[in-house]
Amino acid sequence: MNRMDGLSRRDFLKGAAIGAAGLALVACAPAAAPAGQQAAGGSQAPISLMYWHAWTEQWEEMTQFVCDSFNSKNPELKAEQNVVPGAELMTKLLSSVAAGNPPDMITVYSAINIPSLVEQGAVLALDDFGSGEDLAAAKDWFHPSIMDMGSYNGKLWGLSYWQQTSCLGWNKTIFEEAGLDPEKPPASLEELDEMAEKLILEEDGLITRMGHMPTDHWMWAAPFDGSFYDEANRKVTANDPNIVSMFDWMASYSQKYDVTKVQAFQQGLASERAGVLDPFISGRIAIHEVGGAWKLGDFAKYAEDGFRYGITHAPQPGGTKEVTTYSYGDFTVVPKGTKAPAEAWQFVKYTGGLGGTLEDYFTVLTWGERPINVPVTTKMLDYEPFQKMLAAYPGFPEMVDMFLKGDRVLLPPKMPVGTFYQDRLSSARDKVRLLDGTPQQLMDEVTADVQSELDKFFAQQG
Repeated sequence: MNRMDGLSRRDFLKGAAIGAAGLALVACAPAAAPAGQQAAGGSQAPISLMYWHAWTEQWEEMTQFVCDSFNSKNPELKAEQNVVPGAELMTKLLSSVAAGNPPDMITVYSAINIPSLVEQGAVLALDDFGSGEDLAAAKDWFHPSIMDMGSYNGKLWGLSYWQQTSCLGWNKTIFEEAGLDPEKPPASLEELDEMAEKLILEEDGLITRMGHMPTDHWMWAAPFDGSFYDEANRKVTANDPNIVSMFDWMASYSQKYDVTKVQAFQQGLASERAGVLDPFISGRIAIHEVGGAWKLGDFAKYAEDGFRYGITHAPQPGGTKEVTTYSYGDFTVVPKGTKAPAEAWQFVKYTGGLGGTLEDYFTVLTWGERPINVPVTTKMLDYEPFQKMLAAYPGFPEMVDMFLKGDRVLLPPKMPVGTFYQDRLSSARDKVRLLDGTPQQLMDEVTADVQSELDKFFAQQG
């Protein structure tokens, strides 16, 4: 369910630049309306809570399931969802806050958005209305990295539903057809390249199947031991030599297999949400980047009988054995100006499993019947229904271990211009794959541009 590429970071920053302009919008917002409505006869009707997110198609059914589950456990409250297109989600949130009519809670896709929202005065600190008992319980319940991702400037702003684990899937049937051992994924980056060469297919001068096609720069930065940001020194490090090496390797696929052919192949691919036409399910890519456990449910639902796959972490150059991944989280925050912050906090808690039972969180985490993502707590690991689900879905145990027990879990850089940075990196990644400039040149440009934005922000803070 990775929607980072579908979210326009320029739209996010347009009209709400970090600094005085964005903060002024919030300062002018009218006072919030009182919570709750009086029902006929004087009884108190359930307090209505508006919940915004950008999940669509089958995932809108999932969020309705979550709302219904929450409502059944909290009859005095009624969460109602509203789907906002991903490209509009952040700008609509900022506009609604400025107008004094925000939703009560909203899920943002990636913790990278939280510092930007905080600096624009668009969200409330959860510690300002959550009880001390709740916050102490949160530290015990949530994996430490989730508490860290949801925190900024010493306060907690958001909590995660679950965590993604970016990794690789390999098609065992295609491996067999190519004479490769179907039970052995690539153990090094070099072995991955060798396998990819054996797995590619061409017909009439066109690529019909790629052995592998690297596109996820966030995931690959982890095994390359790259760093995007030096938070302690406020330095952007997109031109870190390891990041440049990663992009050099990514560009090598366009060079080796002909950039024109690779781009033509990619343009003919369906999206990862296309059911039976998913590039991995349909056999168009033999070793494919998998964004998280939610894809395992798609494999079970859409793939033909006999579809055999394995899941592994992205291999490192030289074949070192560290288990690495990238995870960004789906974080629910409470916008400034909500009429019912304490009630919205109840929803935030529920979706992250805080204060409920393991059964409650298992229901949210699995849509009642399938993996969605990795749990936010190690306490779920010994829960029997969860153990049965781990056994029922190949690759799910590996994904859980990548985040909860991995040697290196790369997280989004925590910086007030993170959304701008994310946009610039995605644009540079596309240029790298088109061979439109060298990785060194492009990463130097990204570093300079984002550092300039960052320096401007801190200069405005005095």
